[in-house]
Amino acid sequence: MRGSVIVESPQASGSMKAQPPQGRVDRPDEADSSRGASSSDTSDARAKIKQPRAPMSKAEALDKIDAHLREWLYQARHKDDCVTFGAVVEKRHDATHAVSRCVKRPSASKTLSFSSFRLRSLPRKALGLIATHFEPLVQGINLDFNRLTRFPVVLCQFRYMQAITLFGNRGITEIPEGIKHLKQLAVIKAQMCSIQRLPDSLSKLSKMKELLLSNNQLSTIPDLSKLKALRVLHLDENYLTDELYPKLPLGLTRLGLSRNRFTAIPAVVHDMPDLSFLNLENNGFHDKSEWEGLLTYVDDSSQVVERRYEFFAI
Repeated sequence: MRGSVIVESPQASGSMKAQPPQGRVDRPDEADSSRGASSSDTSDARAKIKQPRAPMSKAEALDKIDAHLREWLYQARHKDDCVTFGAVVEKRHDATHAVSRCVKRPSASKTLSFSSFRLRSLPRKALGLIATHFEPLVQGINLDFNRLTRFPVVLCQFRYMQAITLFGNRGITEIPEGIKHLKQLAVIKAQMCSIQRLPDSLSKLSKMKELLLSNNQLSTIPDLSKLKALRVLHLDENYLTDELYPKLPLGLTRLGLSRNRFTAIPAVVHDMPDLSFLNLENNGFHDKSEWEGLLTYVDDSSQVVERRYEFFAI
């Protein structure tokens, strides 16, 4: 009807509300359970990711060591580590057998010998596994007369190491700071290398007894006066000067300082009552009249004692 106004009642307007779309509607409890399942799966996945690996058994470690040794041996085909390929294979075979013997026959010698193998590198991965899983079995390593171009840092992982021999490796120019981790180390033999620098951490090796560093390129050394156990120190044929003297420990029994650049006879040797071997040959001493004082020393009771040298040269 024209001009009339139609007013809807509240009930009618309510009935006109939008209806939900047709199809399946998740109930609240179902949606929550679905979300719970999803978050549970995610947490399980994260737990699997964070779960630490089971420690490697010794049998597994042996298999990996063998695998790394085979790989290292195979690399000889691609690297000129010795004079000829045949020598490379032969010497690396010897080296792999030495490692295997050390690990698989614990009753054998605890010194791992690579002497005269003419190697430029070591089986680093295999040695790392040995340090981790069979560490007490290796207490010494002999690397004499090889062709190493640097100190094998992997050796710093062997906390039970007592002796390291590097004689004749002309490529080694320094000993790393990491040697401080070898708390049991008592002997370093590194003659005829090209060592120019010693680490300050060397003074922390409280069990060091023998330090043989003759025929290198040292012009200075760290303070060794704290090495109370040191008995043998050979620094012949280097470039050392009088600044060395205050750095020497007083408990030495053998001291080799020949063929250096000293200009004065070291007064510190008067404070070494147990010194029986002293070599000061071929230095630049201006006055050798002091040498007679090296044949005596004053003991704790202020008595002058004649020193009996096993060897004395100046």
